[in-house]
Amino acid sequence: MDSTGSHNGGNSFFKAYSLEITILVAALLVSSTMFVSFNGVATTNQAILTRLQAAPAGGAAPSAGSGAAAQAPGPTDPNTLSFASIDVAPVGVSDRPIRGSADAKVTIVEFSDFQCPYCQRAVPIMDSALSEQSGKVNLVYRHYNAAGHPLADKAGEAFECAVDQGKTWEYHDKLFEVTPALEVTQLKQYAVDLGLSAATFNTCLDSGAKAAAYQADRQLAGQYGVSGTPGFMLIGGDADRIDKAPLAQFKDLLTQSGGEMGIFKTSDNKVVITFSGALPYQYFKPVLEAQIAAAG
Repeated sequence: MDSTGSHNGGNSFFKAYSLEITILVAALLVSSTMFVSFNGVATTNQAILTRLQAAPAGGAAPSAGSGAAAQAPGPTDPNTLSFASIDVAPVGVSDRPIRGSADAKVTIVEFSDFQCPYCQRAVPIMDSALSEQSGKVNLVYRHYNAAGHPLADKAGEAFECAVDQGKTWEYHDKLFEVTPALEVTQLKQYAVDLGLSAATFNTCLDSGAKAAAYQADRQLAGQYGVSGTPGFMLIGGDADRIDKAPLAQFKDLLTQSGGEMGIFKTSDNKVVITFSGALPYQYFKPVLEAQIAAAG
């Protein structure tokens, strides 16, 4: 067969399967991009990771554009950083299960959902933070189904039912391990697998008793400007004593990568840092350590 015959045969193949190929390409594009935002600024989680990882130490992250290199913004002067006011009393640790020491100097509040793939990626990142800062940092989990995942709401209710039986973090870890296998029948089986009372758990889940608590977290997310998941609030340290240099450096990294960081203080002068995305621990570690040091 000549080259023309081979070329025509290829054309016939693509014509016959053009719809399937189009669907496959679209699926790959959708699956590779997950928009996250904090305080109304949208970006892609993967873009942040890629550009931060490519950034030279102490330097600017690469521009998203092509062709000639864009001029990156200069570093932020720590002396120019100012703290807006925020009231974080509703997200205090007193009414939520805590992972880590209750006496930790810094609390990480995570807004997340069990069907979110980027939230799943954040689990080992949070584990690293808690392990490296053992006794100094703790974690509080809050629900927020920012992307409208169809199975996330009921999974969040199931988590709350597990909290009632003292299996908070075991159930949390299980759901992120198996996601997106989060159908109601599966949620009930996971409870059995973890040794919970099936009758009590099933009644709790089927009744919708935890729906109100779940939706209350969603309202909190909106109150604090969380519009994407995973979203984080790092709470702790005295605003008058904190070294602002690590905060400025982290702010620059996020700004150059298309993300955003919020800098706040509470009525009792605690520092609150907000950001979104499953960023590697190494990037916000200096901020945590500055907050710990400022807590005395």
